[in-house]
Amino acid sequence: MGIDFLDLEIRVQKAFGIDHPRPHLYQTREQYSQGQFPTHDPTVAELHDNLREFLDAHRLPVPPDSWERLQRCIAQTLAIPPQSIRPDHHLKEDLGAT
Repeated sequence: MGIDFLDLEIRVQKAFGIDHPRPHLYQTREQYSQGQFPTHDPTVAELHDNLREFLDAHRLPVPPDSWERLQRCIAQTLAIPPQSIRPDHHLKEDLGAT
């Protein structure tokens, strides 16, 4: 995972008011607890699911516009239009993240 992935995590932390170090967007809670880091190219839907799971686990509210916020974070990171980001897009393969 490269600089785009780190940039995206920082943007998500700011957009969602997360003060915890690294929201582990790229890992499920199970992967994190087992020390596993995903080696696959995650989809935007997987990121959203992991973000929602993270917020729930830390008893933080999941905003009703969480999908749109995540879309904006990805769009800003990758300099692409937010409306072009679909749930089935992979960050690297489809959206060009490094």
